[in-house]
Amino acid sequence: MRTLSKRSIALCLVLCVSAVPALADNSKISPDLQPLLANPSNNINVIVQYNTSPASSSGGGLIGGLLGTVISLVSGTLKAVFSLIPAISATLHPSDVIAVSNQPNVAYISLDRQLGGLLDYSAGAVNGPQAWTYGLDGTGIGVAVIDSGIYSHPDLDSKNSS
Repeated sequence: MRTLSKRSIALCLVLCVSAVPALADNSKISPDLQPLLANPSNNINVIVQYNTSPASSSGGGLIGGLLGTVISLVSGTLKAVFSLIPAISATLHPSDVIAVSNQPNVAYISLDRQLGGLLDYSAGAVNGPQAWTYGLDGTGIGVAVIDSGIYSHPDLDSKNSS
């Protein structure tokens, strides 16, 4: 009789543990991040976006907000807290991504990717095709720079990019 009840308890535990991923709110996890959650040995660089600032959700200031909404559920590493948008950059274990996605203040979790500038829209932005129809192709131009300037904001600091 005791063996049967131990087996029943073990079966219930297995069912409960296997149901946890099914309870995750996958609508908050980017589609390209979801396949990476299957490998439990992964550490994944992510951006966690919030509905409101993490600091305002617990009323404990920035540190209190992070401790209350992110760090207490995450065994990963907090890399950066953004001030222009309610978001953080972190390195998380797949199970931590699922736990964070279940938080009510979390809006979306996506991969933190390296980005680089491309010139694929530059010709259209300066109306290059129209100039080309007049035979203007840049011949004889040494350097042309269009600079709109940029505000030196901490979120754009190179130490916040990985």
